[in-house]
Amino acid sequence: MIIREGENIVISKSGKNEILNLNAVLESWKPLSSEPLLDRIEFFKHLAHDPEISNLLLSEFSLKVIEFWNNFIPDLLPGILRKYILTSGSTHHWEIQAGPGGLFFKDIDGHYGFPPKTYEQIFSDFFFFGPPVPIPDVELRIELLKFIQMAFTKPLNPVSSMHFPLFEYPKLITPQLWESGDWKSGSFVRMGDDGVHFGETNWRDGLSFISFISFEQIIQRTDIPDWAISPEILLEIRLHLMAEVPNLKIRPEVRAQMENFQLKSTAEVKKEEDTNSPGYRLDQALKMWKEDKDEASVEIFIGLLAETDSYWTNIVFSQFGRMFESLKVKKFIRECLLGNDEKLYKKAFGVLQLWHIHGDMPWLSREIFMALDWQEKLKNDPIFKYNLERVTFELL
Repeated sequence: MIIREGENIVISKSGKNEILNLNAVLESWKPLSSEPLLDRIEFFKHLAHDPEISNLLLSEFSLKVIEFWNNFIPDLLPGILRKYILTSGSTHHWEIQAGPGGLFFKDIDGHYGFPPKTYEQIFSDFFFFGPPVPIPDVELRIELLKFIQMAFTKPLNPVSSMHFPLFEYPKLITPQLWESGDWKSGSFVRMGDDGVHFGETNWRDGLSFISFISFEQIIQRTDIPDWAISPEILLEIRLHLMAEVPNLKIRPEVRAQMENFQLKSTAEVKKEEDTNSPGYRLDQALKMWKEDKDEASVEIFIGLLAETDSYWTNIVFSQFGRMFESLKVKKFIRECLLGNDEKLYKKAFGVLQLWHIHGDMPWLSREIFMALDWQEKLKNDPIFKYNLERVTFELL
């Protein structure tokens, strides 16, 4: 079951609750992908008509998604079936089925693994971010967009024109390839005429993993993970598209992400010799923890909290969310929860949520999280104190 509670989404499954930020879900690629597609469609339909939604603080992009579902009635859609062939490199056959229940892309030849997989997609995901599989034919992409727009109650609503950019993919004489690793194992990113593939190889199996990101996702998504495509390569691909496609419209948040990365890269080059810079200290701490689980790295992370830029605070607590094994991190999070600094308390509270989601503290429940809210701490409520003791005891 998927429900909204304030600015969060709660997924109840097998007696356990998962709590997600509403804004983060609305802005994400493949939102709520762990849940059945029909359940997700029903949730977004009801969310768009929730009278309380107008009182929430949502991002500009989240509001566009809400407006999409406010004007979209899936039951108005007929069923369609399309087949097409990809001839980039080798020949691959694909099948698209679409109807009120969503979009389904079938990899008939098993290009991305066996048994052949069908990729399902929620309507708003295709509308804003583009296809999950290669569709180099712009006319087919236009047809699928028009298919979705058939179900708009108000065809002239401004949201109907806020879809992903439509353009002819730039042609490459030869695909561009980035590789890393050695003969034992490696990874690659390959940009071709149909989009971007990334994957992994090893000495035993050859190609052990391959996946795909469309050009539309490249210029629309802000959440492409570093492990798939590094920020350096991602920037290079985006700049290539901007150079090759006239008047290419890029999502403003993506453009800002590009500019921020370029600024940080420039700053890092200037300060690479400065061992006192926060960037250098962060790199050292990450290396110490990754290679040796060195507890001394925690002191470096904590030292970064003295930086005035909130960027470093966010980075540190996000990293602590991946360091449940560290006794020093647990001690620090415990101190933040017991202290009276609102910012540190809320950041530590966020780390508890990450540990719960990652399965490190599975016994934490929605009731406990609600009881540990900062406002409950201010009231010095007995239920708050009881739950705080339970949590902090586990962190000893």
